[in-house]
Amino acid sequence: AKLPPTTGLAVIGDYPREAVEQHLEAESEFSRRNWIEAAQRALGAVQVDSTMAIAWMLRYFALSNAGISVHEQLEALSAAYRQRHRERSPVARLGIAAEYARARLDDAGALAAYDSIMRLMGNRGGINNHGNAYRDTRRFDLAIRIYRRSIDTTYAYLGVSNGNLVATLLRAGRIDEAKAEVARMVRSDSANAETIGSRYAVATAMRDWAESERLARWRVATAKSESERLTGITA
Repeated sequence: AKLPPTTGLAVIGDYPREAVEQHLEAESEFSRRNWIEAAQRALGAVQVDSTMAIAWMLRYFALSNAGISVHEQLEALSAAYRQRHRERSPVARLGIAAEYARARLDDAGALAAYDSIMRLMGNRGGINNHGNAYRDTRRFDLAIRIYRRSIDTTYAYLGVSNGNLVATLLRAGRIDEAKAEVARMVRSDSANAETIGSRYAVATAMRDWAESERLARWRVATAKSESERLTGITA
């Protein structure tokens, strides 16, 4: 999964108040993994001001994480790239450029942009999508290092970086480390979607088909419930 470039209201740019409010609502929905609602809120923002690059970017990430409408994903990403000069934050501008490069399969360009972001940030913390870029080039050790730097090490908050870390540890063949990460996630929040997804990934890697099936059924039931909530259908 992907995360949008962090901007914060202070560096969001000179946009109409209604567009900013829609964007902040989109960010709130995104943080709760409500990808469809986040995409719709972001669309509302760009309908108010079509030059709002960060809202276009948020729409791209939400649609991408939902796994729907590749055409609309590329439309949003292209619009964000065209309007990136509207963002005050160099981190936001570079984040947009990095994702545009990744979409064009320009791995070197994406990594160069993310490396520049890290230098601007004084090499503090980590950026989830930076880890994604290294993962996509099969440089798993670097991806894992970045994911570890981007997660909340108290495990009070679980996000997409936690799930990406577990998935990448498994791809690197580091199963024991993946299991240890999942155990920490379970202790923090056993019902969290990232926790469930990571448990499923580990169970599948261990060929524990019974556990995989149980978790898969839980994920389908959860997705069905969310779909019914969004469409106003009662079970």
